[in-house]
Amino acid sequence: MAEIRIGKGRLLLCAVDIETDLDQRLVAAKLQAALANYVSGEGTAAPEVAGADVLFWWEGVRA
Repeated sequence: MAEIRIGKGRLLLCAVDIETDLDQRLVAAKLQAALANYVSGEGTAAPEVAGADVLFWWEGVRA
């Protein structure tokens, strides 16, 4: 997982499948609910990144 702020928005990346077969995958369902709760809040400590620097940030996340 990774998160950055871009202007007034934010980008949250999750590499875990939190969409399919949630009735069979309870941990994934709980993670999806927790992430939905997290992103609906205001107080996060994600770094702010200018739009032009998002690709540079992404390369660091992938490494």
